[in-house]
Amino acid sequence: MARRESTRAVRPTTLIVGEGYAEATLLRHSRALYTSNQQGCRLEIGNARGKGAAHVVDYSIRFAARAQYDQAAALFDADTDWSDAVAARARKAGLIVLCSAPCVEAWLLDIVGQARAGGSADQKARFQQHFGGEAHEEKVFATHLPRPILDAARRRVALLDQLLALLEIKTK
Repeated sequence: MARRESTRAVRPTTLIVGEGYAEATLLRHSRALYTSNQQGCRLEIGNARGKGAAHVVDYSIRFAARAQYDQAAALFDADTDWSDAVAARARKAGLIVLCSAPCVEAWLLDIVGQARAGGSADQKARFQQHFGGEAHEEKVFATHLPRPILDAARRRVALLDQLLALLEIKTK
């Protein structure tokens, strides 16, 4: 009996560690929209559970060491612990940095065309007012950030484009 050759394609695996629950929810939403049906890469998501950029970078480096990933990234807010020393540590480890300035809520507001200046507290309050919930609530993403909105925002929001490029999603 002859052996059949497998025609299954091997998908690269990407690890992205989010700073907290909001980032992890965003990453799960992105994975569901973009990498289902064998599209893009295989995405593994980690959650550093807060504590600032330095902790997220260190946690990402430790998490990535557990298995072989084709690429590893950290998604965090720039408002706590982000410094040249932390950036150098990430660079040395080969970690891709996705830095939300000042916070993920500001980035998500930018995606829907509601970008405004202000600190993290202002952005979080505006996010809750605009979306009717907090950034870690999955219903917010399902309701307000469907794929057509993300696809349209990709051209003008550099961080979104960087995330989707990591997922190996081609621009249309």
